[in-house]
Amino acid sequence: MPFRSLSEIIGATSSFALVAGMAVVAAMPAQAASGTTYTVDRVSLCRNAQTPAGGTTFEEALAKANSNPGKDTIEFAPGLGAVDVSTCYRSGMRFVFAGDATQSVDIVGNGVQMEGRQEFRLWLETNPTDRSPRNYSQAQWIRHSTGFLQVGTYGADNSDVAVSISDMRFHNLPSLVRVEHNASLAMNGIVADEINDFNDTCDEPAVATDSTGANITLAAVWITNSHTPGSAKSEFSGGALVYGGSPGSGSRGNLVFDEVYLAGNEQGRAINWYGGSTTIVSSQLVDTGGMILEADNTQIVNSAFWATGLHRYAI
Repeated sequence: MPFRSLSEIIGATSSFALVAGMAVVAAMPAQAASGTTYTVDRVSLCRNAQTPAGGTTFEEALAKANSNPGKDTIEFAPGLGAVDVSTCYRSGMRFVFAGDATQSVDIVGNGVQMEGRQEFRLWLETNPTDRSPRNYSQAQWIRHSTGFLQVGTYGADNSDVAVSISDMRFHNLPSLVRVEHNASLAMNGIVADEINDFNDTCDEPAVATDSTGANITLAAVWITNSHTPGSAKSEFSGGALVYGGSPGSGSRGNLVFDEVYLAGNEQGRAINWYGGSTTIVSSQLVDTGGMILEADNTQIVNSAFWATGLHRYAI
């Protein structure tokens, strides 16, 4: 049986994911940067009417880092507690994220938990993962939320933008990160559960790029129990949990999986990646769908795949 809860996965998965993954987290202290370190000490990811005066939200820290030349660090205060991502929701954007990193930055979570708090109701169900709210007039939105971060500026050359995100947990967000043209993302020591896209077309991947030259590295990353219902009446997205373009859309950069664990996710596939290179090392994809890897070079080492469950493409 596939694992369905985060506690089951942490308690029962093989030792390489737990021990090696947690070792990577332990080895990731706040990195020394050439720029400034901004400390986040508010539990509202973005400031709203309920946010106490003073202090610094993530949105404010990111704005400061974007305006400061050189690579900065954003660090969440140790012991901060759960941070409310829904405070960042705003409509009318191409893709809805809490912020846009337009310059290189290291984001150090210190174990912080991002809580999306998204909630809609359809008849007697709350957040049914096999239904897209846009298809039902009876759907009642209680609270929208946003993805965490967009890396780079849409439509621009982001060759000088490199973002790292480490030692963080995410729960009940519509998505995690989208990477724009020529930008680079590295995620290390990340646990994400119930990343369910109910916004707009309901098919935004957990980690995505639809832009040429973008690079994505995931190390000691777990993504579990996540869904993209899709906007079609079939109620199922043909996309991927980790998405890197489609045929004819240009070549991505490099995709690296190192000790990645994907389990109990429902979408078209686990991975789509076109162009560049793909490296998958010491990883497990369980009940998460198959892969399309049309990279110029692909290496898969010491990894295991079980493509079962509700997926449009299982191989």
